[in-house]
Amino acid sequence: MKRSLVVLLVGTVIAAQAARAPPAVAEARVACETDIPPMCAGVQSGSGRILTCLKQHPEQVSDGCHQAVVKAARGPK
Repeated sequence: MKRSLVVLLVGTVIAAQAARAPPAVAEARVACETDIPPMCAGVQSGSGRILTCLKQHPEQVSDGCHQAVVKAARGPK
């Protein structure tokens, strides 16, 4: 139950932040919502810190998350 509450809370925070982020970053947050808590739980969001954390774990993130992070890292075209 405690884990479910944490996942729900993280998901809510991610959704709120995604609404203000550039589209590719917002897509990455959604695609990585289950990847972020186990790998980047202690990382404060903002200034690309979560994306940096996810890029440091390329073998551990899901395929969808990895693709979204790569797209977000490229920046706007």
